[in-house]
Order: sequence, then C-alpha cells, then structure tokens
Amino acid sequence: MELLALLDLEEGIIAQDESRARTRRTALMEDFTQQLQALGTTPPDTSHISSSAWGMISQENLERMLVARSLALGVRVDFESNLTDIRHGGSGVTAVVEDKKTGFSRIIDSSWVVGADGPRSPLRKSMDIATDGRGDIATYIRIVFSADLIDTIGAEEVLFFIRHPTHGLGTLHSTDIRGRYVLSMEVPKASESPTRGKEFAEELVREVSGIEDLEVGIGEVTSWTMAERVPRSLRDGRLLLAGDAAHIIPSVGGFGGNSAIQDGAELAWRLAEVIEGTDFVETLDQYSNERRAFARFAAHQAFGYYANRQAWHLKGEIRGKPVPYITSVFGFGMGVNSRGSNQDGQVGDACWEDPGAPSGQVGYRAPHRLFCTSRGKLGTFQLADYRYLALLGQHAHGWREFLENPPMKVPEIQIQQLEVEVTDVTHGRPDPVVSQTGALIVRPDGYVAFRSESDMVCPPETIFDSFGSFLRSAQGDS
Repeated sequence: MELLALLDLEEGIIAQDESRARTRRTALMEDFTQQLQALGTTPPDTSHISSSAWGMISQENLERMLVARSLALGVRVDFESNLTDIRHGGSGVTAVVEDKKTGFSRIIDSSWVVGADGPRSPLRKSMDIATDGRGDIATYIRIVFSADLIDTIGAEEVLFFIRHPTHGLGTLHSTDIRGRYVLSMEVPKASESPTRGKEFAEELVREVSGIEDLEVGIGEVTSWTMAERVPRSLRDGRLLLAGDAAHIIPSVGGFGGNSAIQDGAELAWRLAEVIEGTDFVETLDQYSNERRAFARFAAHQAFGYYANRQAWHLKGEIRGKPVPYITSVFGFGMGVNSRGSNQDGQVGDACWEDPGAPSGQVGYRAPHRLFCTSRGKLGTFQLADYRYLALLGQHAHGWREFLENPPMKVPEIQIQQLEVEVTDVTHGRPDPVVSQTGALIVRPDGYVAFRSESDMVCPPETIFDSFGSFLRSAQGDS
C-alpha cells in the first residue's frame, strides 16, 4: 500500500475495500461446514511500522485502478497484444508487437525493455536464463461459481484452506461480487486433464462443500500450477524482468502480487538513475541480485505456510527459518555485498529483523517514525516520497554541507535535519532515529543506504561504494 500511495491510489483502494464493512473469516476446513482450525479474522495492526493501512482489494479491481492511473499519466496501454520478436544490442532494443485482433504488427525501438508479462513470459523465454527452486509443486483445477453460502460459511468474506478427506487440498475464497466464489482443488498427478467440463466442476463443488443439495452455478473452469522458480538473473543486457515473469512464488500469503508491485518500484528508480546519468548500468545488477534474494526468501516462507497449514506431508521439505508474516513483509534485509557480479551469481542467505524493533542499520528498512513537517505529520516512507532522503541530526553540520554540495553528479537528495526541517513526534519516545551529529541516508524504496553516528569531517571511503550505490567518487568508481 505504501507504493500504491505514491500513485495516489491509497484512498481509492480503501474506499473499495469492502472487507472493512464485511464480516471476515479465515480458517483451515475439512469442507465448507467443518472447521479444523480458526486462522484469524482481521489483518494484524501495523500502525507502529507504517503509516499506510492494509488494502484488502481484489486483483481485478486493483488492475482497473492501475490502468486508469497509467492512462492519466500519459502511458499507452494496449491489450490483446503479443511480443513476437525482439532484438537487442549495445545501444537499444527493437521489439515486434502483434495486435491479436487485427494481425497487424508494429516495430518499437527503445533503450530498455521490461518483461512484466506473467509466468508464461515470452521475454523471459527469449532470455534463456536458468532457474532455481522446487519447480512445479501441484496442479489445481480452478472453478468460479455462484452459490448461496452465507449462512453456511458464516461470513461475507472468506479464505478457507481445505483438507478434504477424499479430494485433498484446496482453497475457497470469496470475490468482490457477493455470492460468487473461487474454489481451487489439487489435481492428482496421474490425472490426464485438470479440467473436465462444467458438470464435473459442479459435482466437485458440491462434494467439497459437504452440502449434498447445494445449488451451484458454474462460471469458469480453468487450471493453474503452484510452482517455485527463481531465475539466476533478472537482467540480460537491456532486457529486464519483473513480477511473475521474473519469479514464481507459491501462491500462499499474497507474496506473488505484492512482490510484483515491489519489483516495479525497485526497478523504476534505478532505471531512472541510469537514464539520467546519475548512476552506472551496474545498478541494474543490484536490482537483479536484491529482488532474487527477496524472491527466494518469499518463496521459502510461502512454501512453509503451505506445508504448515495444509500440506503436512511436505513439512520435511521446508527450507529456511519460518518467520512471522509481518516480519516477512516488513523485516527483510539484504547483505551489503548485493552489488556483486550478476553473471550467473548466487544470492546470499536472506536476513531479517523484527520490524517492530528496527535496527536502522544499512540493508534494512528505515525505522518508522512520525515527523512534524511543513507538509503535516508524515511517516518516514511518506517523508522520503520515493526519493533519496538524508535524515540529519540537529548538529550534523558537516553532513549538511557535504550533501548540499556533493563533489559529483548524484540523484536529488532531500535533506531533512531534525529540529530544523522536521521534528520527531513519534509516540512513546523511542531511541532517536539518528544521533545529534549523525546521518541516516535512505533510498527511494525505504531501505537504509548509509549510516553514520558522527559528523563528517572528510568523506569516508565507504560512502562511495555503499549499499545505496548513489554517491560516487570524483573518479567515477563503481
């Protein structure tokens, strides 16, 4: 939601979030009537971590809002289009895009191409990049249906994880349309066809529901595969990947959709730096390394949720240490060596911390604080506003002078000095976000890029090769 707020979509999402006025239920179920374990009714409180609230909105509605906002910003949006050919060299990329309705193709020349075209991405296939991970985990039949279930399931909005005695594992979730639901049930590996027509789907819904006389209206029957795949690179020259085109994460916990939005935000500011000449092309390798690290971390967490909630027979295959959901969303950290080579590289082990007690160290999310500013009361991420942010202590005069007159070309850095431009008014008086003579420099994505507890007398060498990659030496070292 923090990222969507940057597009002025937060209010609209909250307005469409009907779950705030609807009864909600999440549970592990044997069928639609027999509960095995309650899993909560409301999202956890994150007001101490972020100024943004949860946005429980469907992908359908969110995509409509994103398209409308894109059009308002002057973006050309074409549907029913296929990428049929792509050629890239040292100075640019030429793509051939076909209009599926007319058969007409057009040639597009560009400096960069970003493949955010889903799990079957033609661009990713053209890049021929090897992947790591479990591969295919399970195939599901997906049934969109209508039924009067409100009295049976006891809530207007539901997410059921199902362990049916004869049909196995699945999920049931409600949609934006009251009375319309989506049932996904695992298909045995020996099955030749996951989908067998609407009559089969209707009977399956009835059997899994546990209600023999349930009246069911079938809308759509498709199939999908839960998988885990993380490419060894998200970049091949001037071709870049994001979202499901970049990585496939097991579909538990909402990691796939959220990480796709994060990918776009993480790539955009770096690509802007490269185009504007304030950073080197290698910063895009940093994007690749960091997002691969997060994708692997998220995939391990999602698989752990899947195994612990439903697929108990797979608990022995869980990799990595399970962490609380809030930690997996807000507490992920990255090693300071993430600027390493992108040549078939291996990302290091993920690290994390409790986002409720942030360290403020390099490579982690900047601590959430509330600041009184000329724009009103703002949280740390809101204050940064998708730009570089330098939070300076009240007496960090050396840092201020250096950042106001850097000896090299750098992206714009907004300077906010405590007791000068801003005042920390966080409730509870936590430890100061920065010492009185120190500096905390935050990247556009909210991660700490550089930290110093003392004022600057002369530029330390580390500032020119820091995690943020935004301050460069006068010699142009990368």
